[in-house]
Amino acid sequence: MYQGRNDNLRQPMEVFPILESFGNAKTILNDNSSRFGKYLHIHILHGVVVGTSLSRYLLEKSRVVFQANEERNYHVFYELLAGMNDWDKQEVYLQGAETYYYLNQGGSCELKGKQDKQDFQLLVHCFETIGLHADQISTVWAILSSILQLGNVCFSSYESESFEVARILSETETRRVGSLLQISSEALQTVITHRVTETTYDRIYCPLLPCYCVCCLQEEYSAEQIQWYPMPLKNLHSCLELISSRPHGILRILDDQTCLPQATDHTFLQKCHYHHGNSPFYAKPKNPLPVFTVYHYAGAVTYQMVSVLFRKVQDGYIQQRELGWRGKGLRQLPSTAASHFLQSLNELTARLDRCKTTFIRCLKPNYVKRLSGVSNKEQSLALLDMVGAEEGQYQLGLTKLFLKELLYQQLEEKWNSTQTWAAVTIQRNIRGFLCRRNFRFFKEKAIVIQSHIRGHQARKHYKRLKQSFTQFWAVMMITRDTIKRRHWRK
Repeated sequence: MYQGRNDNLRQPMEVFPILESFGNAKTILNDNSSRFGKYLHIHILHGVVVGTSLSRYLLEKSRVVFQANEERNYHVFYELLAGMNDWDKQEVYLQGAETYYYLNQGGSCELKGKQDKQDFQLLVHCFETIGLHADQISTVWAILSSILQLGNVCFSSYESESFEVARILSETETRRVGSLLQISSEALQTVITHRVTETTYDRIYCPLLPCYCVCCLQEEYSAEQIQWYPMPLKNLHSCLELISSRPHGILRILDDQTCLPQATDHTFLQKCHYHHGNSPFYAKPKNPLPVFTVYHYAGAVTYQMVSVLFRKVQDGYIQQRELGWRGKGLRQLPSTAASHFLQSLNELTARLDRCKTTFIRCLKPNYVKRLSGVSNKEQSLALLDMVGAEEGQYQLGLTKLFLKELLYQQLEEKWNSTQTWAAVTIQRNIRGFLCRRNFRFFKEKAIVIQSHIRGHQARKHYKRLKQSFTQFWAVMMITRDTIKRRHWRK
């Protein structure tokens, strides 16, 4: 929370759009998916909320440089391009979203139902609310523009002293970035890598994390007139030890393997199998595949080994050495992604241990990405009776239906079986239609062929009959003349 000049305590929800713009993005399942972990700490003194603080965990930095099909980068980029006026765009070298590689990969530059221009105005207002000056806001825009410019840099390679060296085809983008960030474009060209954009976004995101409030699920239950009871949280200490305990937790093994030059994905996987093969929270694959499964609180999650895992650490170390970040006498290797994850996990676990934990389970959004209330209670109850649901497994509110996990799984299985049956029915009907159509087609062709064959045979038979009749008639004529001559002689 922030204390204004008029001594009025501003509510955290007033600055919530900053978190949403810089930390949320469109995914396949959710148009406004949060791509980072949040921990909100509400400070209460004598029963009064006096402040809040927020900790951020594991921002998805890779989304800045890559998006899957039908997905988008973080909202702030599109809001910036849609809401900024043309004059300000020229100042920071900005164009349309389709012209930037970091924004057009997913093919979804425009998001239906989202007003990027209005959201940009709201974002600027929130910046002013938390006390940012105009020059500070302009610096944020310049950094965001430099990230987009770096995404359009094209590289080529050439050979120098028997080594393949990369070079930049066009210096336009690097000059713009140098001007925006007030650095030398020549120095930038020597060290530029894709990691620069990821790190740059992370560096501007962390200082912009404001405080905001969380809507409690109990309030939603009360609005829906649903009776709720707290459920005890299962003991997940063993699962946490599997992931982070010393010295053989999965993340510990990963961190150790990334520091060994001869380590591979196979050696990491074999160590995990060796140390955790008998754990109830760990499962090895039945077939010799480069995967392993961890049974988290939400279910089984299968992880697949990729060769990029260890190369990223080595590339990062080379980058630091080239940038001159290794001081004299400094021999320490750079921190790995596993160590960052471990540090975040330990910090979060320590904070949760100091609190009274209440677990709220969230369900995945629907595939149509729309709110779907309970419009017909009779149909909903009939559907639940059809799948054999008991009264204690669900609660029917005014506009929503709340399900327990077991019933939810039953509905999912029933829905999957219904989809399978529908698919088989559609396939059967399509195959039947294709067979009938092919049958009619070949029947027509067969009739044509048969008619030609019958005509050919009829004509051939007619020719034979005609030839035989001609021969018979010739014989008859000869015979008649012979009889007449014999009769004349007599």
